[in-house]
Amino acid sequence: IWQGAVDEGGREYRSIVALAQLQLGGVGGDRDVDAALANLQLAVEAFPGYGDGAASAERMLSGLHGMEGRDDEAMRWLEEWTRWNAGEYDARLTVAAWHVENGRDEDAARLYAEANEVDMFRRDLHIAWSEALQRLERYEEALREIRVALAVPPELDPDHIVSTGPPETLPPGIDPSAIPPALLGQIPEEMLRPTPLTDNERADLYDAAATCADAIGDAEAAAEARALAEELRSRR
Repeated sequence: IWQGAVDEGGREYRSIVALAQLQLGGVGGDRDVDAALANLQLAVEAFPGYGDGAASAERMLSGLHGMEGRDDEAMRWLEEWTRWNAGEYDARLTVAAWHVENGRDEDAARLYAEANEVDMFRRDLHIAWSEALQRLERYEEALREIRVALAVPPELDPDHIVSTGPPETLPPGIDPSAIPPALLGQIPEEMLRPTPLTDNERADLYDAAATCADAIGDAEAAAEARALAEELRSRR
């Protein structure tokens, strides 16, 4: 009856998503992934970009395709969801990495720029963005991002804050060196420690900065960056 109502043109978003969930769970019959996929696509048409991740048809489609081994399709649906959700950081980084793996640096750079609008205090973002820009030969922009990566205060970068407290202070399965940003506010500040770039990491970034500066004809900036890289490596 429920499927019949949808087939007759019923397009109430939550009802279609609920039907797809029943089909995935095999309620009232065998599990039917194909029917669930078709209904979820109808839900997207009814309410594209629904913002609740748990009930997002695009996110569900992405997850389903991923479980079925269709990784490219999974990433396409995840990217579609980001177009409607400007504040989503992690999904943008995931999709950008997929574009990089497939040689689409322009798409990756666009997503990195969008992620920067969400949270600019992520040095890994600026490093990845700079690398994409270098491959695109957009060296002036790449140099800018390298400089930002070097300047990000580690205490503001949730990707590089580790727990120094007893393991039992963290939820089960959480790596003390890779705490999800959403959990940081639940951990006493005295049990958190930021991890700055190492001297070697900073030296590598200065080398990249020198290469970019050379490419745009800024010999002074290139020489300065190489000198800083050499100084850092001499501390070993």
